[in-house]
Order: sequence, then C-alpha cells, then structure tokens
Amino acid sequence: MELKINISNISENLVMQRVRKVSVLTFKEKEYEEMFNNLSQINLIKGKYKLPKWKILDELEDMYKEFSFDTGGDNFLQNYLKWYVLLRLQSKKKPMTVYNEIQSIKNCILRSDGLKDSVKLEIFLMRNIQKVKIKVGI
Repeated sequence: MELKINISNISENLVMQRVRKVSVLTFKEKEYEEMFNNLSQINLIKGKYKLPKWKILDELEDMYKEFSFDTGGDNFLQNYLKWYVLLRLQSKKKPMTVYNEIQSIKNCILRSDGLKDSVKLEIFLMRNIQKVKIKVGI
C-alpha cells in the first residue's frame, strides 16, 4: 500500500507529497499507537487504542461511524485491522471507504475461520467475485 504524506502546500492547487510503500509490518506497535493519538487529537477518532471498537468521524455525514475490529478472539488479526485503518486514514482515504474495506476483510476472516480454512476462504472469494461481475455486467 502507498502511504502519502503531505510535505507542504506550495499553492492552493499544488501540494508536495512524499509517497512511501508500506505494509502493516512497516511500523512498530508504538508508532501505530502514536498515529492513533495524533488522529485522536484532531478529533478524527474517538476511543482508546487498545479497545476493539473505535468511532471515526465521517466528515461528509458529519457523524462518527463505529469501527469494530472483533475477529472472534484473534488479537493478531484485530491488530492488523487497526493498523490497516490507521494507514488508510493517514493516506487520506475517506472513512466510509475504509469502513467498507474493513467490513469486507472482516467478513472474509470470519467466514474462513480466521483465514485458517482455505476451502471456505476460496468459496467466499469466488462468491464475491461473482457478485462484482454481476454488478459491473461482466
């Protein structure tokens, strides 16, 4: 994933950005906690970093949307979801886009027994591919 960070606003229409290729393993937990705190300070996120639910401000709807990271007890996957959200928000993705991505990822995790059952995972992915094909008319 690309993490875009604004370096400076040169003019109203021109922004200088630094682009960095990252994965959820690029940063340490402490750095993710710092990202969370920074987003909390500007009121984009409400909650505590360690909790399995956060509220994230959707500026278009002018309300907070609840993000749940509960994956059935797997703290490792729960942390990955949190880190993914933080990276997406840092990249200036809209909260509803991130919410929909997280819902899809969580659905995949839950339907494949925490990504442990490859057959269930394959069935889930094939069904979703078919749904997308129907939507776009392929």
